[in-house]
Amino acid sequence: MSNEIPTIIEELYLGLYPGPDPKQWPEYLRDDPVQAHGLLSFYRGLQLGVRLCTVCLGGTKGFPFRGSCRAKRD
Repeated sequence: MSNEIPTIIEELYLGLYPGPDPKQWPEYLRDDPVQAHGLLSFYRGLQLGVRLCTVCLGGTKGFPFRGSCRAKRD
């Protein structure tokens, strides 16, 4: 597996999570910005994955654009 990150992945990442924000980090990680930022990014990625999976399976529950994807597809 290559270590090269595709441009689209970087664009999505920067669009969804623009940068480190210590106010969003757990208190116990405030002194470790690398781990805090990594953990929060991983968590946001999991949230996005679950939302995308939900939509792909035909649901819209929990997705912020309730109904909009389904309306375009039908």
